[in-house]
Amino acid sequence: HGQASVVAAVVGPVGRTVLTRISHRSPARLLPMRIPLAQAVGAAWCALGSHGGGLLGGDVVEVDVHVGAGATLALSTQSSTKVYRTRGPASEQRVRASVARGGLLLSVPDALVPFAESDFEQSVAVALEPGASAVLVDWLGAGRVANGERWAFRKLWSRTELHLVNTAEVSHGNSSSDALARATEPEAGWAHDDRLAELVESVCLDRPLERVEDTSSGARQFGFDLGNSAKTGFGSFATVVLAGPRVERAVEAFGAAALRLASQRARTRRPSPAAVGSAEEAESRALSAAVGTACNSLLEDVHVGVSRLTLRHEGTGGEAQAEDIEVAVVRLAAVRGEDLARVLHACLSPLSSQLGLAPYADRIHGSATLPALPRDPSLSPTRAMERTMAAVRTSLPPAAAPAREPRAETAIDASSQWRMSMLVDTSLPTGGFAHSAGLEAAKQLLLRPMRRADSDPVSAAPVSAAPVSGAGGGLPVLISEQPLGVLLAASARSSARLLSPFAAAAHSALTAAARSSSATASGDTPAELRNQRLIGNAEIDKILFDEWRQLDSALSALLAGHEPASRASRMQGAALARVGARWLTDAQAAESDHDGVILPMAAALGLRLLSRVHGAAGEQGGTLGHAAPIFGLLSAALGIPLQSAVRAFSFANARDALSSAIRLDLVGPLQAVGLMSTLASAARDGERASEHAAWLAIIKAGHAPLGSSGADGEQMLHEALLASSAARWASVRHAAGSAPVLDTLHSCHVLLEMRLFQT
Repeated sequence: HGQASVVAAVVGPVGRTVLTRISHRSPARLLPMRIPLAQAVGAAWCALGSHGGGLLGGDVVEVDVHVGAGATLALSTQSSTKVYRTRGPASEQRVRASVARGGLLLSVPDALVPFAESDFEQSVAVALEPGASAVLVDWLGAGRVANGERWAFRKLWSRTELHLVNTAEVSHGNSSSDALARATEPEAGWAHDDRLAELVESVCLDRPLERVEDTSSGARQFGFDLGNSAKTGFGSFATVVLAGPRVERAVEAFGAAALRLASQRARTRRPSPAAVGSAEEAESRALSAAVGTACNSLLEDVHVGVSRLTLRHEGTGGEAQAEDIEVAVVRLAAVRGEDLARVLHACLSPLSSQLGLAPYADRIHGSATLPALPRDPSLSPTRAMERTMAAVRTSLPPAAAPAREPRAETAIDASSQWRMSMLVDTSLPTGGFAHSAGLEAAKQLLLRPMRRADSDPVSAAPVSAAPVSGAGGGLPVLISEQPLGVLLAASARSSARLLSPFAAAAHSALTAAARSSSATASGDTPAELRNQRLIGNAEIDKILFDEWRQLDSALSALLAGHEPASRASRMQGAALARVGARWLTDAQAAESDHDGVILPMAAALGLRLLSRVHGAAGEQGGTLGHAAPIFGLLSAALGIPLQSAVRAFSFANARDALSSAIRLDLVGPLQAVGLMSTLASAARDGERASEHAAWLAIIKAGHAPLGSSGADGEQMLHEALLASSAARWASVRHAAGSAPVLDTLHSCHVLLEMRLFQT
């Protein structure tokens, strides 16, 4: 268990930043860097290293960073962070940082290099006081590509959180570090608003156990083999979070890079020019020229997407005033890691006046990226590595897979089946077909139309299940293995991995509230419900609305840095809330007229909540939420079982994406039939990954039902979700996307000049 701590503060009359405290314990190591240029501008640099050169299974490294008021600290690494093959517990790295007013923190590590069969979890949480700034780089590589290890790890989970801490709270006997510690406690419950981050960037690349040994499945499963780069595939991606007033020029540089790279492949919109002859225009031209030079020196494909948003430090008490902070989330995907380093270096160079030198300057070799020298196949270490790995596997006892109960199909009656069919029907006015899930940007920037049969596609027999001849008459390529098939499968998996936990939690919340309400109405209230003082419908409604609001806030934080996806989710959520309120209202009227009965308790609760969400009932609130929690609430109100509801939601997302591919002329309608059938396994992989992560999080937080320790059955998970709101909160904390290349392309949608879809 390694620990490292560094404190940077401004000292002396000239206001120079000094590292006032450094401590570390193996395997972590902190190395102060004495750079004359940095000292001249009053900045400090420090490198995070490791005594072993990397992380082994079971290693846990905790890093605490504090940047004082007005101080400037750049935290880098000695070299790439290697994660060795994991045997046993996962390797973990946790970074918690706080930045005081006027301070600047740059976290600019080199790429993470996960070895084959490695298991790594990383979390970065940063608290910013008003006026503070930060740049947080999360750079992930494919692994030891030269050794044949490309996206061959077992699991890689990375999460970055941005918390806004008020100066008034800090001054009342607490530090921003204390506030951050409270905000990141894993046992945080629904009752504490300050425990929710304002921005969360999370990606989880985890593969099913039965495919861990297939070292080539990761690149396909997560959508790295796409477009013109299908032969080599994307080998590196990064996420950069920039916040605060001191990093505005870097945000502008990333925007210029995104526009420059997108314009090389598609027609793009031009930004509004600055006033001619102004100093701002001259600076913008110089910055664009520098970024353009870097973009012209790239060897392979690089895609950059930028999402901007405004967050707010809420004032608390006294004379504290709310302050806005500008935040940008940048996503980069590249075939070659050196190309990605060039873009990072060029876009962060505007900060060199504050740092003394530009980040990643020592990682740039030559004026342009050069192709690698051809490798002699006889000297390739791939076969030797495979033999070594095979020998290691045979010498070790087989790893025990998590116990899973035999899956029992959830019974669903004919009436619920009818309502579920209505819920996923294309005629339901939810606006899902107005969004492309990133495919429109992918078509213009990366993809090519899918090859069709020589015969008339309308009259031909279905060809979607048949192979399509590859270019040059080689072996046939299945449609599901073509770039579009890979992209749609990655999209289906990622949306299920990210959104299904929220749909399941909302469904369970309404079901649990309905049980509480029924027990209260009958007078047969269990002890655990009496302890919660569930007396009447008004209190139950309030508790349910508060839990939904927390779910919606948590998903908002996850999508905050992905503007197109967030906007699409909110628009569809608003439409679904409107449809659901009308649906349940008409159902109540119909049942009352014909049968003289009222709706079941779940439907009555759902009607009141959706009416409040949409504002149709005229109650205070009327906030419109995201699609996933609204879908979960509505499906529970309609009596659709949890498992069926989650599958229906995954189906609707995959169908909407495939429908946009048809309208973009990327695939024919007949080919789409077979392609849709192949997306079922991808969506199920995402659901299984989210269920497994949710169950482990519930067990770790201590909210699993008694007698279920160690189990991983779906029924146990459902029982835990119904048991408490704390378990539901734990289940969504590990929700994450798993298609970083698609997310990068989706962020470029706003740059396109000609667009058919809203997002």
